[in-house]
Amino acid sequence: MHGRFNRYKALEIEILVAKNEALKAVAIIDGLIKSPSSSQGMKDSLAVCKDQYGNIIDSIDEAITMTRQRNAGMTNLKFSAVFSYRSTCEDEFPPEIPPPNLANAAAALKVIGGNVLDISKGLENREIRLMQKKGLMPDYSKVTSPPSKCLHVIGPCSE
Repeated sequence: MHGRFNRYKALEIEILVAKNEALKAVAIIDGLIKSPSSSQGMKDSLAVCKDQYGNIIDSIDEAITMTRQRNAGMTNLKFSAVFSYRSTCEDEFPPEIPPPNLANAAAALKVIGGNVLDISKGLENREIRLMQKKGLMPDYSKVTSPPSKCLHVIGPCSE
């Protein structure tokens, strides 16, 4: 191995692997939508999934941008949306079971996505510690505000 280990590059690579899994899922969805053996109900569910996977890819692209800007906190935030979109897709299938090949792609995305969130959260915590050491992070425990005039008032109160 040449040079120093770059945590952000490692995170970006893991995010790109997740994007590849999402793109595989989109290809599977497209194939199933075009399949004459898919019922109309299945096709409707798959159309919702295709839309959700489009959102997943957009979120992943935003996470890549944040990683390149070395902003792990925003990377974590942008990438966490992937799980919500994926869940919406999965919710489309009861009482039908999602096609196995789509379920496999979704499971792979879930595992890789978990890795991405673990790495980005670790980097975010590291960024916070470095900012605290440099005095760039405010200590919110020392921030106070004046007491409210409405503190012990029952009913409407205006300050």
